Amino acid sequence: YTAKDILDGVNSMLSSEGTISWDLAFHPYCAPEQDSRFWNRTAAVTDDSSTQIITMSNIQVLTDYVRQYGSEHHIILSECGFSSYYPTEGKDLQAEQAAAIAYGYYIAETNPYIDNFIVHQLKDDANEMAGGWYLGLCNSDGSHKPAYAVFHEMDWKNNAWVQTAYCVVISP
Repeated sequence: YTAKDILDGVNSMLSSEGTISWDLAFHPYCAPEQDSRFWNRTAAVTDDSSTQIITMSNIQVLTDYVRQYGSEHHIILSECGFSSYYPTEGKDLQAEQAAAIAYGYYIAETNPYIDNFIVHQLKDDANEMAGGWYLGLCNSDGSHKPAYAVFHEMDWKNNAWVQTAYCVVISP
Protein backbone atom coordinates (compact mmCIF):
# COMPACT_ATOMS: atom_id res chain seq x y z
CA TYR A 1 0.00 0.00 0.00
CA THR A 2 1.49 3.29 -1.09
CA ALA A 3 0.41 5.11 2.05
CA LYS A 4 3.05 3.09 3.92
CA ASP A 5 5.79 5.29 2.45
CA ILE A 6 3.87 8.41 3.47
CA LEU A 7 3.33 7.05 6.98
CA ASP A 8 7.04 6.28 7.31
CA GLY A 9 8.00 9.72 5.99
CA VAL A 10 5.63 11.64 8.26
CA ASN A 11 6.75 9.66 11.30
CA SER A 12 10.40 10.26 10.41
CA MET A 13 9.82 13.99 9.97
CA LEU A 14 7.90 14.29 13.24
CA SER A 15 10.45 12.19 15.13
CA SER A 16 13.24 14.50 13.98
CA GLU A 17 11.43 17.35 15.76
CA GLY A 18 11.11 15.48 19.06
CA THR A 19 8.26 13.55 20.59
CA ILE A 20 5.19 14.66 18.70
CA SER A 21 1.99 12.71 19.07
CA TRP A 22 0.18 11.69 15.91
CA ASP A 23 -2.87 9.60 15.10
CA LEU A 24 -4.20 7.99 11.94
CA ALA A 25 -7.53 8.02 10.13
CA PHE A 26 -7.98 5.29 7.54
CA HIS A 27 -10.68 4.32 5.04
CA PRO A 28 -10.74 0.50 4.77
CA TYR A 29 -12.57 0.11 1.48
CA CYS A 30 -13.09 -3.27 -0.12
CA ALA A 31 -11.17 -4.83 -3.00
CA PRO A 32 -12.76 -4.60 -5.49
CA GLU A 33 -14.14 -1.41 -3.99
CA GLN A 34 -17.82 -1.81 -4.82
CA ASP A 35 -17.99 -5.43 -3.66
CA SER A 36 -18.89 -5.27 0.02
CA ARG A 37 -17.93 -8.91 0.55
CA PHE A 38 -14.49 -8.01 1.92
CA TRP A 39 -14.06 -11.52 3.32
CA ASN A 40 -13.69 -12.78 -0.28
CA ARG A 41 -10.09 -11.66 -0.69
CA THR A 42 -8.29 -10.89 -3.91
CA ALA A 43 -4.63 -11.82 -4.40
CA ALA A 44 -3.67 -8.21 -3.56
CA VAL A 45 -5.03 -8.56 0.01
CA THR A 46 -2.61 -10.50 2.22
CA ASP A 47 -1.80 -10.66 5.91
CA ASP A 48 1.75 -9.32 5.72
CA SER A 49 3.20 -5.82 5.55
CA SER A 50 3.95 -6.17 1.84
CA THR A 51 0.24 -6.37 1.02
CA GLN A 52 -0.93 -4.16 -1.84
CA ILE A 53 -4.30 -3.34 -0.27
CA ILE A 54 -5.66 -3.06 3.25
CA THR A 55 -9.35 -3.84 3.78
CA MET A 56 -11.30 -4.86 6.87
CA SER A 57 -10.20 -8.45 6.29
CA ASN A 58 -6.54 -7.60 6.92
CA ILE A 59 -6.83 -4.38 8.95
CA GLN A 60 -4.50 -5.89 11.57
CA VAL A 61 -1.66 -5.38 9.06
CA LEU A 62 -2.18 -1.63 9.45
CA THR A 63 -2.50 -1.70 13.23
CA ASP A 64 0.55 -3.94 13.57
CA TYR A 65 2.54 -1.62 11.31
CA VAL A 66 1.55 1.51 13.23
CA ARG A 67 2.44 -0.20 16.52
CA GLN A 68 6.09 -0.29 15.45
CA TYR A 69 6.06 3.46 16.12
CA GLY A 70 4.62 2.94 19.62
CA SER A 71 1.30 2.03 21.13
CA GLU A 72 0.19 5.62 21.83
CA HIS A 73 -1.05 6.23 18.28
CA HIS A 74 -4.82 6.12 17.86
CA ILE A 75 -6.36 4.67 14.71
CA ILE A 76 -9.84 5.50 13.56
CA LEU A 77 -11.59 3.90 10.63
CA SER A 78 -13.23 7.09 9.50
CA GLU A 79 -15.05 6.06 6.35
CA CYS A 80 -16.19 2.46 6.34
CA GLY A 81 -18.19 2.16 3.15
CA PHE A 82 -19.86 -1.02 1.99
CA SER A 83 -22.01 -0.89 -1.13
CA SER A 84 -25.41 -2.57 -1.28
CA TYR A 85 -25.12 -2.99 -5.04
CA TYR A 86 -22.24 -4.39 -7.08
CA PRO A 87 -22.52 -3.01 -10.63
CA THR A 88 -19.78 -5.26 -12.05
CA GLU A 89 -21.97 -8.30 -11.39
CA GLY A 90 -25.27 -6.40 -11.46
CA LYS A 91 -25.87 -7.88 -8.04
CA ASP A 92 -27.96 -6.66 -5.11
CA LEU A 93 -25.77 -6.96 -2.02
CA GLN A 94 -28.07 -5.64 0.69
CA ALA A 95 -27.62 -8.72 2.90
CA GLU A 96 -23.87 -8.65 2.28
CA GLN A 97 -23.71 -4.93 3.08
CA ALA A 98 -25.41 -5.64 6.41
CA ALA A 99 -23.01 -8.51 7.03
CA ALA A 100 -20.01 -6.32 6.15
CA ILE A 101 -21.07 -3.71 8.67
CA ALA A 102 -21.57 -6.28 11.43
CA TYR A 103 -18.38 -8.19 10.63
CA GLY A 104 -16.33 -5.01 10.13
CA TYR A 105 -17.57 -3.64 13.43
CA TYR A 106 -16.69 -6.89 15.18
CA ILE A 107 -13.18 -6.84 13.71
CA ALA A 108 -12.69 -3.22 14.80
CA GLU A 109 -14.19 -3.84 18.24
CA THR A 110 -11.83 -6.73 18.93
CA ASN A 111 -8.71 -4.90 17.72
CA PRO A 112 -7.39 -2.91 20.72
CA TYR A 113 -5.62 -0.42 18.45
CA ILE A 114 -8.74 0.77 16.63
CA ASP A 115 -10.67 3.48 18.46
CA ASN A 116 -13.54 4.15 16.04
CA PHE A 117 -15.48 2.43 13.28
CA ILE A 118 -17.40 5.13 11.41
CA VAL A 119 -19.83 4.07 8.71
CA HIS A 120 -19.67 6.20 5.57
CA GLN A 121 -23.20 7.63 5.48
CA LEU A 122 -26.83 7.26 6.45
CA LYS A 123 -28.46 7.59 3.00
CA ASP A 124 -27.39 6.71 -0.52
CA ASP A 125 -26.15 9.83 -2.27
CA ALA A 126 -27.37 10.56 -5.82
CA ASN A 127 -23.89 11.58 -7.04
CA GLU A 128 -22.30 8.43 -5.65
CA MET A 129 -25.14 6.27 -7.00
CA ALA A 130 -24.42 7.64 -10.47
CA GLY A 131 -20.95 6.12 -10.10
CA GLY A 132 -22.31 2.78 -8.90
CA TRP A 133 -21.89 3.39 -5.18
CA TYR A 134 -24.76 2.56 -2.80
CA LEU A 135 -23.04 3.14 0.53
CA GLY A 136 -25.91 4.34 2.69
CA LEU A 137 -27.61 2.44 5.47
CA CYS A 138 -30.82 3.70 3.87
CA ASN A 139 -31.92 4.11 0.28
CA SER A 140 -31.88 7.63 -1.15
CA ASP A 141 -35.59 7.99 -0.30
CA GLY A 142 -34.81 7.29 3.37
CA SER A 143 -36.25 3.77 3.49
CA HIS A 144 -34.15 1.42 5.57
CA LYS A 145 -31.92 -1.28 4.16
CA PRO A 146 -31.06 -4.36 6.27
CA ALA A 147 -27.77 -2.58 7.08
CA TYR A 148 -29.70 0.08 9.01
CA ALA A 149 -31.11 -2.41 11.51
CA VAL A 150 -27.73 -4.12 11.88
CA PHE A 151 -25.99 -0.81 12.54
CA HIS A 152 -28.70 0.37 14.89
CA GLU A 153 -28.75 -2.81 16.95
CA MET A 154 -25.29 -4.33 16.62
CA ASP A 155 -24.31 -3.68 20.23
CA TRP A 156 -27.45 -5.34 21.53
CA LYS A 157 -26.87 -8.71 23.14
CA ASN A 158 -28.23 -11.67 21.13
CA ASN A 159 -29.21 -9.44 18.23
CA ALA A 160 -30.98 -11.49 15.54
CA TRP A 161 -29.96 -9.07 12.73
CA VAL A 162 -26.28 -9.43 13.56
CA GLN A 163 -26.58 -13.21 13.82
CA THR A 164 -28.26 -13.27 10.39
CA ALA A 165 -25.52 -11.05 8.94
CA TYR A 166 -22.88 -13.37 10.39
CA CYS A 167 -24.53 -16.30 8.61
CA VAL A 168 -24.15 -14.43 5.30
CA VAL A 169 -20.40 -14.11 5.90
CA ILE A 170 -19.79 -17.72 6.79
CA SER A 171 -22.08 -19.33 4.21
CA PRO A 172 -20.34 -20.52 1.03
